[in-house]
Amino acid sequence: MTVGKTIDFVLCSNLSILEDRHLDWCREEGVIVSTSLDGPQALHDKNRPLANGKPSHETVTRNIRRVQEALGKHSVSALMTTTKASLRYPDEIVDEYLRMDMGSIFVRELNPYGFASKSASALAYSSDDFVAFYKRILDKVIEINRRGRTFSESFASLVLTKAMTPWPIGFVDLQSPAGAGFGVCVYNYDGDVYVSDEARMLAESGDPTFRLGNLHDDSYDDIFFGETMQAIAASACSEALAGCSDCAYQPYCGADPVRNYRTQGDPFGNRAAVSSFCRRNKAIIAHLLRLVEDADDDLRRILWAWVNREDVERLRLPSHDK
Repeated sequence: MTVGKTIDFVLCSNLSILEDRHLDWCREEGVIVSTSLDGPQALHDKNRPLANGKPSHETVTRNIRRVQEALGKHSVSALMTTTKASLRYPDEIVDEYLRMDMGSIFVRELNPYGFASKSASALAYSSDDFVAFYKRILDKVIEINRRGRTFSESFASLVLTKAMTPWPIGFVDLQSPAGAGFGVCVYNYDGDVYVSDEARMLAESGDPTFRLGNLHDDSYDDIFFGETMQAIAASACSEALAGCSDCAYQPYCGADPVRNYRTQGDPFGNRAAVSSFCRRNKAIIAHLLRLVEDADDDLRRILWAWVNREDVERLRLPSHDK
């Protein structure tokens, strides 16, 4: 039945086993591709070693090229995960994305799940370190756009869309009620249902707190209206959370009960005292809003191009000259 919805399907993969038949299927079904690229060869290979021992950077860059050739240049995007080693190479990371002819970069902080959690002592850094790194990358990205090449930073584009337009963004980390369970859920291979992929990763580590139920054993109402979902709902609205409800940046941020639970043992969390999610988002959102407030005409054009997914050279703002 047609309901007037447009759905984009995205295949998320490290592309290590990409075959021509996969590309043929993506082309036939209109599926786009998302992968990870942490920067130049030495950095990416250090951050993302492959189990088979093959060089991961050579594999992913070769296959990004294959996707671009088979499906179109803008059919593949990438995000980079920031480790302690990444902090020394902001320019080199951006240059690698430009070399690969990518249209954007998503600068992501290390998350507290899975492999990153197990290797935290070797990979981690402070929120202040990440914010300083993020600002350096953003400055370089803006300068690239000033020179005429459209190349955006994806997290900035999301925040600016929330701040400058009435449009929804669909990004679960910046949603209230929280994206987990409300805007997204994960069906695992064994039929288990989780409120998010992060919740699934917690279960893989032995903590099934955010398992909603199982497709083979539970009804829809049991899964999506049961005790686990009720617990998520109680801590899912930033408008009603202490430390968020009276925050100036609340309209541009979101609630993340799964992360709060993982890092603080409590889905509500304590933003003022120990939340790195809060410190990072407040600092970055404040920086982006200052950029908007102080922007010259050229930067204003660039920021609107990111929001509108438009070419910076084609977008021209109305003149205020009388």
